[in-house]
Amino acid sequence: VAVSPKYRGQGIAQRLIQIAEDVAREKKVPLLRIDTNVVNLTMQHIFKKLGYVYLGEFSFKHKPTTHGKMRFCCFEKRLTL
Repeated sequence: VAVSPKYRGQGIAQRLIQIAEDVAREKKVPLLRIDTNVVNLTMQHIFKKLGYVYLGEFSFKHKPTTHGKMRFCCFEKRLTL
């Protein structure tokens, strides 16, 4: 989820995730997994606020950056259907 800096702080990212959860429930999807870059503390906070559980960190070996591997934090949430 990416929100233009001009519109940040208005709950847009949180609402988009909630809409995705609603669609998943309608489709009878019992579990969502989502990730964000380890440096994106704002999204990590939003995920935790929405009830997502931290699973750990992972990286893509084929997607190196100038500072090494890109690292991501993975979260999941079981949905009530």
